[in-house]
Amino acid sequence: MKSKPMLKRQQWLRQYSRRLGKDSSDLSGRDLGFTLIELLAASVLVSVVILVAWTGLLSVMNMTQAAEARSARQTELNRALDFMTNEIRMARSINQSATTKANGTTVTLADVVTSTGLSLPSLGSYGDIGLYLERDTRPNIPAKCPAGGPNAELPPPSPADYDRIVYDIRPSPSGWLSPKILVRYGRVPSSDGTIDPCSSPIAGDPMVDALAATRTPPPCSGVLSGSGGFYSCVTDNQADLFFQSTINNVGTKQVGSAVSSRLQSLTPSPPSTLTLTAELISPKEVKLKWAWFGSGKVSNYEVLLEWNGSTSSIYSGKATAISKYKIGFANDDDQVCFLVKAQTSSPTKVDSNQACVTKPGD
Repeated sequence: MKSKPMLKRQQWLRQYSRRLGKDSSDLSGRDLGFTLIELLAASVLVSVVILVAWTGLLSVMNMTQAAEARSARQTELNRALDFMTNEIRMARSINQSATTKANGTTVTLADVVTSTGLSLPSLGSYGDIGLYLERDTRPNIPAKCPAGGPNAELPPPSPADYDRIVYDIRPSPSGWLSPKILVRYGRVPSSDGTIDPCSSPIAGDPMVDALAATRTPPPCSGVLSGSGGFYSCVTDNQADLFFQSTINNVGTKQVGSAVSSRLQSLTPSPPSTLTLTAELISPKEVKLKWAWFGSGKVSNYEVLLEWNGSTSSIYSGKATAISKYKIGFANDDDQVCFLVKAQTSSPTKVDSNQACVTKPGD
């Protein structure tokens, strides 16, 4: 009698399952979850996808930062180049003073700067001088500077009629991008581009940093000055400027420009000269010394001896002196003469003056 209620209960369960669209036998055999292995595999796949996506994002970010750095360097170099080219256009002289002109060999830009009365320590911790300019100040220079301005009630700083401008490249100080920085010495131009004679020169004024420490010097048919990331090549009143910037892990950036002075009058360079002195240091020994003054470089010197109607070569090389040379005089008051020839880049040799010594009397 008890089996009938049990049978009715099973029939009711079957009917309820059919209403849900499922069979009670299916409910007992179906898997309703994920295994641990499936979960681990899914986690690994998700991690790999995230890692690949993050690596790609970092690569894009690095490329963007490098592009921004190169663009910033390009902008800084162009600003410095624009400023310097404007100064060169307004300069009355380039790499020369009233008494001295740089030739790239015996006369350096440091010699030009000191010839103006400006001491090199005034530049600060200067490095390799790459460019020297002289610019006229405003006309109508006052006897005393006006009140409310620089050097009020004082005479304008000397020189008042022109400004001495020096550009040099030196190691970057703290707070600036290494390795090199280009700095300027001179008065700061006013907003209209003119130079106030009453203003005082500023030393170590930064122009552009992150310049290269070393590079192959650019080709130059004139006088090349500078080093590393800044060079100038000056020929008469034209200056070619060369910049090379560098940042670690970013690369290098180069800019250059050719500009001519609008105010500098072209004057011919002084002729190249070779001077010779001969000194008798004993009755049979002579000391010879010669010096080259010219814009070209000398590749070889040849010393000639002229005596008794004949000429002979006694030396060939790059030295500029012979400390002792033995000579044989024939008679009292016998004279021996010397001449030096300098071989430059030009096919024609430059001759020195003739220097003679005479046998002393007994």
